[in-house]
Amino acid sequence: MNVDIGNALASVASPGVSRESLERLDEQVAAAHERIERGMANEEHGYEALNLPERTDPDEIRAAVEPVADADALLTVGIGGSSLGAATITNALDSDTETVFLDNVDPEWVSSRLEGLPLENTAINVVSRSGTTAETLANFLVVREAVESAGVDWTERTIVTTGESGPLRDLATRHDLPSLNVPDGV
Repeated sequence: MNVDIGNALASVASPGVSRESLERLDEQVAAAHERIERGMANEEHGYEALNLPERTDPDEIRAAVEPVADADALLTVGIGGSSLGAATITNALDSDTETVFLDNVDPEWVSSRLEGLPLENTAINVVSRSGTTAETLANFLVVREAVESAGVDWTERTIVTTGESGPLRDLATRHDLPSLNVPDGV
């Protein structure tokens, strides 16, 4: 494929961006910055996540993961952003811990991911902001069954990351599972 951009360049009287264009861009950037600050201050959905670095208590996270700190593998059960966020952070870190993300409900695919895991020494993080995501809950039931079949108490290997209410929060409370809260606006 050949692309000729000669005509596009020939029509420019002088190279660069005009002062008017820069001033308009400055105004747009300032308006966007104000909108972001307002959204963060009002804890609006989509902007609330930007507050997390300042509002997250690392000791709370350490306490939640302490029971599974000896894990050789980490299994994250979540769909969409619940899995992608964890995968992004995990890929950015250098760790020898094996990581698996169950973000698909195909039974054969899920089974193939569980087969090679040392379930007796795998940390399980079930993630659903709403606590009602059907795919996440279904995959977690499969994981629980696999862990129980391996003779492991799933309650000793599971951490829940969810909102303040919903079936997943109820499960965490009922079984006294370590849990992390997902703020409403995230």
